[in-house]
Amino acid sequence: MKKSLVLFSFVLYSTICFCDDAAVHIAGGSASVLKEHNSISMISEYVTIDICNPNYYLVDAKFDFYNHSVDTTIAVGFPRTCWGADPMQGDFISFKTYVNDTEVETSVIADRDLLLSNPDGSWIIKTVEFPAKKNVNTRVVYQAEYGDSGGTALIVPYVFGTGSSWFGNIGKMTIKLIFNDNILFISNIDPFLGMKEEIKDRIIFNRNKGAMIWKLKDFEPELTDFFQILITNRFPEIMWRDEWQRNYFSEYEIDDFEYSQEKLRLIRNTFYAKHGRIFKDKELQQYFENKKWYKPNPNFSENMLNEIEISNIKKIKEFEDKLK
Repeated sequence: MKKSLVLFSFVLYSTICFCDDAAVHIAGGSASVLKEHNSISMISEYVTIDICNPNYYLVDAKFDFYNHSVDTTIAVGFPRTCWGADPMQGDFISFKTYVNDTEVETSVIADRDLLLSNPDGSWIIKTVEFPAKKNVNTRVVYQAEYGDSGGTALIVPYVFGTGSSWFGNIGKMTIKLIFNDNILFISNIDPFLGMKEEIKDRIIFNRNKGAMIWKLKDFEPELTDFFQILITNRFPEIMWRDEWQRNYFSEYEIDDFEYSQEKLRLIRNTFYAKHGRIFKDKELQQYFENKKWYKPNPNFSENMLNEIEISNIKKIKEFEDKLK
């Protein structure tokens, strides 16, 4: 039986999440999410998440709605905080929202149902007119600080489950992650953790240079469904810290290549370093000389590599070439 290995996973620690535009009900100075609007559908959403800046991430979320019934005006809300393993109060660095490409005014209203898992949670509310039998586009653009995964990585969360407040299924969802090679490691083992498996299995994933894209059609999310990735600009040393871990990676084939080019290069050369290869590249040599487990071997030969290591190196190199 073929052995397969997916690299790395993390635990969700304190974080701040921001979510889809949601249909909300306002009463008594507070807001709550509608269970489901009776006539307005979310036809599509396109969420771009840019993590190139080390100090904050940028989200540009575009939504297309269709009103199946008569003219109506409703409150549309965007949460300022959301749930997590240890939810915390947070706010945007910057926030703008638009209706049909025109920036609109907003107000901040308390969260009535404590949906945001925080007694100080609140919604940014805008009033939107939905003409009968027509499309309306909304857009939210914001900058936010990264969440913290116990000091080991940064968290980039986005909750799309609030899209369940609209009529019927979400027609189409696209999430595009933009990054650069300053990001060595992107943990994308299960970015849709908690989502129903039968829906998750329909997600289409694509990767090209500097971007990852997830697409899903015709689905109804749970209110708490979310997307998250973890990032770091440091090579994850835990992969090679102990002998049993280094051996483990030589016994299982790698099937997950959702990393930056520099990260892939380090992983590929670690297989050689494990057998003592002396590198001509000075930076690589210095990197591995700093590892306690690295033992230079003047008699290194590629014949020392086992079949799984050779297979992993080949697959990683092929994927690196596709990204050039």
